Amino acid sequence: RDLVRSRGLGDVYKRQYQRRVRASTLSLVQACERIAMQSLAPLELFVDYGSQPSRAVVWFCLLTKLPHVIHDTRIIKGAHKTPEFTARINPFQKLPAVKDGDFVVWESHTILRYLAGKSQQISPVENDHWYPQDLQKRTYVDRYLDWHHTGLRGPMSTYFVVKWLKPITKQHVDVDEVKQAETKARQALETLEKIWLKNNPYLAGSEMSIGDLLCVNEISNAALAGLDMTAEAGPRTLKWYEAMKSLPHYKEIHSALFKFAEKTPTTSKL
Repeated sequence: RDLVRSRGLGDVYKRQYQRRVRASTLSLVQACERIAMQSLAPLELFVDYGSQPSRAVVWFCLLTKLPHVIHDTRIIKGAHKTPEFTARINPFQKLPAVKDGDFVVWESHTILRYLAGKSQQISPVENDHWYPQDLQKRTYVDRYLDWHHTGLRGPMSTYFVVKWLKPITKQHVDVDEVKQAETKARQALETLEKIWLKNNPYLAGSEMSIGDLLCVNEISNAALAGLDMTAEAGPRTLKWYEAMKSLPHYKEIHSALFKFAEKTPTTSKL
């Protein structure tokens, strides 16, 4: 024993023991997560990849590895307005929607809150940042979500319709309509820069949340229509935008959007 102590081997053995304990604990946690994942029946996602909130829902499931199956519900074909969909899934005939066993969820923000809760059942610590259990942190996420529809989604959707959808469908676009859409899109980006991202790398604080997934999908549509983020966004917003685009599965969930950009004569800034 004195020999071991004199050579400092006691500390070595202690560190080795601690590493083994940590490794064993980690393995146990991972095993529990795998079991929890396997016990979950796949969620049924009713989505259209042309829909920004639909992409956010699919992306969240991919990022958190929530088991799911996709029901490709094409808006252009009116699949969301069939009697069966209206009766069984969403009486408002909107996308996205999620079916978890016999439980059906609609409204995109509610869906993402629900999915965040499901993901936290599997991995409480790792997935907490999406919609935190801490009341104040969660309130920051809710605050952004309440602003999102009118503050960000409205301007970006209008920009997309006026600058891309109407022209490719040969609809008349008024010059003043275009100028107004461009102005409101710039104002939304300015608000991101000066308020939401002023002191934080993400919209609701220091960690990514479901709000970030929703926001970047709206901007992606506007970028397809020609919104030049390099020219229009502030440095903090541009850094956030590039970080979001670098996430796993970004290209996968935007593949339909990229195909649109290839087939249509727009000034896409994707």
